[in-house]
Amino acid sequence: MLPIDSLLFNLLHRLATTAAWTEGLVIFLADYLGWMFLLGFVVYEVVRFVRGYRSAIPSLLFVLSCSLGAWLLAEVFQFFLTSPRPFVVLEGVRQLVSASGNSFPSGHTAFFFALGYAVAKYHSRLGAVYLFGAVLIGLARVAAGVHWPSDVLAGCILGSLVVGLISFLLKSRYNYHRD
Repeated sequence: MLPIDSLLFNLLHRLATTAAWTEGLVIFLADYLGWMFLLGFVVYEVVRFVRGYRSAIPSLLFVLSCSLGAWLLAEVFQFFLTSPRPFVVLEGVRQLVSASGNSFPSGHTAFFFALGYAVAKYHSRLGAVYLFGAVLIGLARVAAGVHWPSDVLAGCILGSLVVGLISFLLKSRYNYHRD
Protein backbone atom coordinates (compact mmCIF):
# COMPACT_ATOMS: atom_id res chain seq x y z
CA MET A 1 0.00 0.00 0.00
CA LEU A 2 1.30 3.43 -0.96
CA PRO A 3 1.05 6.33 1.55
CA ILE A 4 -1.21 8.25 -0.84
CA ASP A 5 -3.49 5.17 -0.91
CA SER A 6 -4.41 5.64 2.76
CA LEU A 7 -5.06 9.34 2.38
CA LEU A 8 -7.28 9.00 -0.72
CA PHE A 9 -9.00 5.90 0.62
CA ASN A 10 -9.91 7.58 3.92
CA LEU A 11 -11.21 10.67 2.13
CA LEU A 12 -13.46 8.71 -0.26
CA HIS A 13 -14.65 6.21 2.34
CA ARG A 14 -15.51 8.97 4.82
CA LEU A 15 -17.51 10.80 2.12
CA ALA A 16 -19.34 7.60 1.23
CA THR A 17 -20.37 6.79 4.79
CA THR A 18 -21.63 10.24 5.84
CA ALA A 19 -25.29 9.56 5.04
CA ALA A 20 -27.61 6.77 3.94
CA TRP A 21 -28.07 8.35 0.50
CA THR A 22 -24.31 8.55 -0.12
CA GLU A 23 -23.93 4.91 0.87
CA GLY A 24 -26.76 3.99 -1.49
CA LEU A 25 -25.17 5.95 -4.32
CA VAL A 26 -21.79 4.30 -3.76
CA ILE A 27 -23.39 0.84 -3.68
CA PHE A 28 -25.23 1.57 -6.94
CA LEU A 29 -22.10 2.86 -8.66
CA ALA A 30 -19.82 0.11 -7.32
CA ASP A 31 -22.10 -2.86 -7.97
CA TYR A 32 -24.82 -2.03 -10.52
CA LEU A 33 -23.90 0.80 -12.89
CA GLY A 34 -21.33 -1.22 -14.83
CA TRP A 35 -23.67 -4.12 -15.46
CA MET A 36 -26.32 -1.70 -16.71
CA PHE A 37 -23.72 -0.26 -19.10
CA LEU A 38 -22.77 -3.75 -20.30
CA LEU A 39 -26.40 -4.78 -20.84
CA GLY A 40 -27.10 -1.46 -22.56
CA PHE A 41 -24.23 -1.99 -24.99
CA VAL A 42 -25.31 -5.55 -25.81
CA VAL A 43 -28.86 -4.36 -26.51
CA TYR A 44 -27.53 -1.42 -28.55
CA GLU A 45 -25.44 -3.70 -30.78
CA VAL A 46 -28.22 -6.28 -31.18
CA VAL A 47 -30.60 -3.53 -32.29
CA ARG A 48 -27.97 -2.23 -34.72
CA PHE A 49 -27.52 -5.74 -36.11
CA VAL A 50 -31.28 -6.18 -36.58
CA ARG A 51 -31.33 -2.84 -38.44
CA GLY A 52 -28.74 -4.15 -40.87
CA TYR A 53 -25.44 -2.91 -39.48
CA ARG A 54 -23.18 -5.89 -40.09
CA SER A 55 -20.37 -4.35 -38.02
CA ALA A 56 -22.46 -4.74 -34.84
CA ILE A 57 -21.44 -8.36 -34.27
CA PRO A 58 -17.66 -7.83 -34.62
CA SER A 59 -17.98 -4.76 -32.40
CA LEU A 60 -19.87 -6.72 -29.76
CA LEU A 61 -17.41 -9.62 -29.88
CA PHE A 62 -14.44 -7.25 -29.66
CA VAL A 63 -15.88 -5.41 -26.66
CA LEU A 64 -16.80 -8.61 -24.82
CA SER A 65 -13.40 -10.19 -25.56
CA CYS A 66 -11.52 -7.18 -24.27
CA SER A 67 -13.64 -6.86 -21.14
CA LEU A 68 -13.49 -10.54 -20.25
CA GLY A 69 -9.78 -10.69 -21.08
CA ALA A 70 -9.03 -7.78 -18.75
CA TRP A 71 -11.10 -9.31 -15.96
CA LEU A 72 -9.44 -12.73 -16.35
CA LEU A 73 -5.99 -11.17 -16.32
CA ALA A 74 -6.89 -9.22 -13.18
CA GLU A 75 -8.02 -12.48 -11.57
CA VAL A 76 -4.68 -14.11 -12.43
CA PHE A 77 -2.79 -11.20 -10.88
CA GLN A 78 -5.00 -11.33 -7.78
CA PHE A 79 -4.26 -15.04 -7.43
CA PHE A 80 -0.50 -14.50 -7.37
CA LEU A 81 -0.22 -11.12 -5.62
CA THR A 82 -1.00 -10.79 -1.93
CA SER A 83 -2.79 -7.53 -1.34
CA PRO A 84 -5.36 -7.38 1.48
CA ARG A 85 -8.45 -5.27 1.01
CA PRO A 86 -8.89 -2.05 3.03
CA PHE A 87 -11.69 -3.44 5.20
CA VAL A 88 -9.31 -6.25 6.24
CA VAL A 89 -6.36 -3.98 7.06
CA LEU A 90 -7.97 -0.87 8.52
CA GLU A 91 -10.04 -0.77 11.68
CA GLY A 92 -13.47 0.79 11.45
CA VAL A 93 -13.85 0.44 7.69
CA ARG A 94 -17.32 -0.67 6.70
CA GLN A 95 -17.46 -2.82 3.60
CA LEU A 96 -20.42 -1.49 1.58
CA VAL A 97 -20.32 -4.11 -1.21
CA SER A 98 -19.25 -7.74 -1.22
CA ALA A 99 -15.67 -8.58 -2.14
CA SER A 100 -13.23 -11.28 -1.18
CA GLY A 101 -9.71 -12.38 -1.96
CA ASN A 102 -6.86 -10.06 -2.86
CA SER A 103 -7.53 -6.54 -4.02
CA PHE A 104 -4.75 -5.80 -6.53
CA PRO A 105 -5.63 -5.03 -9.29
CA SER A 106 -9.33 -4.19 -9.28
CA GLY A 107 -11.11 -6.69 -11.51
CA HIS A 108 -14.20 -4.50 -11.75
CA THR A 109 -12.14 -1.53 -12.84
CA ALA A 110 -10.13 -3.57 -15.36
CA PHE A 111 -13.36 -4.99 -16.83
CA PHE A 112 -15.18 -1.66 -17.10
CA PHE A 113 -12.21 0.37 -18.35
CA ALA A 114 -11.63 -2.29 -21.00
CA LEU A 115 -15.33 -2.05 -21.82
CA GLY A 116 -15.08 1.74 -22.19
CA TYR A 117 -11.89 1.72 -24.26
CA ALA A 118 -13.21 -1.07 -26.49
CA VAL A 119 -16.55 0.69 -27.03
CA ALA A 120 -14.60 3.85 -27.93
CA LYS A 121 -12.80 1.93 -30.70
CA TYR A 122 -16.12 1.63 -32.54
CA HIS A 123 -18.24 4.44 -31.08
CA SER A 124 -16.13 7.33 -29.79
CA ARG A 125 -18.87 9.39 -28.09
CA LEU A 126 -20.47 6.38 -26.46
CA GLY A 127 -17.01 5.20 -25.39
CA ALA A 128 -16.43 8.52 -23.62
CA VAL A 129 -19.63 7.99 -21.60
CA TYR A 130 -18.54 4.45 -20.75
CA LEU A 131 -15.08 5.62 -19.68
CA PHE A 132 -16.65 8.24 -17.43
CA GLY A 133 -18.78 5.46 -15.96
CA ALA A 134 -15.65 3.36 -15.42
CA VAL A 135 -14.08 6.23 -13.46
CA LEU A 136 -17.20 6.45 -11.29
CA ILE A 137 -17.15 2.69 -10.73
CA GLY A 138 -13.47 2.74 -9.75
CA LEU A 139 -13.96 5.61 -7.30
CA ALA A 140 -17.03 3.90 -5.86
CA ARG A 141 -15.09 0.65 -5.31
CA VAL A 142 -12.60 2.66 -3.22
CA ALA A 143 -15.36 4.53 -1.37
CA ALA A 144 -17.12 1.21 -0.67
CA GLY A 145 -14.07 -0.01 1.24
CA VAL A 146 -13.07 -2.87 -1.07
CA HIS A 147 -10.15 -1.37 -3.04
CA TRP A 148 -7.21 0.95 -2.61
CA PRO A 149 -6.78 3.77 -5.16
CA SER A 150 -3.69 1.99 -6.54
CA ASP A 151 -5.84 -1.12 -7.20
CA VAL A 152 -8.18 1.01 -9.31
CA LEU A 153 -5.32 2.71 -11.15
CA ALA A 154 -3.80 -0.69 -11.93
CA GLY A 155 -7.20 -1.92 -13.16
CA CYS A 156 -7.49 1.11 -15.43
CA ILE A 157 -4.04 0.51 -16.88
CA LEU A 158 -4.67 -3.23 -17.26
CA GLY A 159 -7.98 -2.63 -19.05
CA SER A 160 -6.40 -0.21 -21.51
CA LEU A 161 -3.43 -2.50 -22.17
CA VAL A 162 -5.69 -5.46 -22.92
CA VAL A 163 -7.71 -3.39 -25.40
CA GLY A 164 -4.51 -2.17 -27.02
CA LEU A 165 -3.08 -5.69 -27.28
CA ILE A 166 -6.25 -7.22 -28.70
CA SER A 167 -6.59 -4.30 -31.14
CA PHE A 168 -3.03 -4.81 -32.29
CA LEU A 169 -3.50 -8.56 -32.73
CA LEU A 170 -6.76 -8.11 -34.65
CA LYS A 171 -5.45 -5.27 -36.78
CA SER A 172 -2.59 -7.42 -37.98
CA ARG A 173 -5.00 -10.25 -38.82
CA TYR A 174 -8.34 -8.64 -39.71
CA ASN A 175 -9.47 -5.26 -40.90
CA TYR A 176 -12.12 -4.12 -38.43
CA HIS A 177 -13.66 -0.66 -38.82
CA ARG A 178 -15.74 1.89 -37.01
CA ASP A 179 -19.24 3.07 -37.92
